[in-house]
Amino acid sequence: MASGPRHVEFIARGGGSAKAAADYLLGKRDAAGQLREGVEIRRGDPDVVAAVADSLEFKHKYTSGVIAWAPEDRPTDAQIEAVLDKFERTAWAGLEPDRYAWSAVEHRERGGGVHVHIFAARCDLETGKSLNIAPPGWQQTFGPLRDAFNHEHGWSRPTTRRGPGPTSPATAPEFMGDSVRIRTSADCYWVSRQR
Repeated sequence: MASGPRHVEFIARGGGSAKAAADYLLGKRDAAGQLREGVEIRRGDPDVVAAVADSLEFKHKYTSGVIAWAPEDRPTDAQIEAVLDKFERTAWAGLEPDRYAWSAVEHRERGGGVHVHIFAARCDLETGKSLNIAPPGWQQTFGPLRDAFNHEHGWSRPTTRRGPGPTSPATAPEFMGDSVRIRTSADCYWVSRQR
């Protein structure tokens, strides 16, 4: 996968075999058949997520997404962990961790790029009901989160790579002193900017 400007993106998948998706995430080769520089499980167990997802009778059994950095961004392990922490709190706002099954798998690329695949069973484990963390319009939730991290760390921004023009005021995070207001589906979170 090419690293690129879309630092958070959900993939239109989730109706097929979750086990096949987990196998791809953990595989030594990428979709083009090239050897990966590195594979690391950062959160959860993809095989457990796959087992839960494959047991569901829903049309859409899992959600798959990618958090990607440009090669020049070179995020540290601590920065990747912070992004995953905020992603988790945003995606499952208001839910305790025992109510969802997810995994985050990091892939290192030649040239220094890194991306993390998000893999989540699409259900609330307590109620058994379908749970979609990326409904239509998900960009309104995850775009500001991405923008806040890009601003905080000086990482590449989608607007930087796609063409001229600043981030649209409609999608830019709302900067307030030492905090950034991030709108989530259930609540607002305040992300402290580190200096």
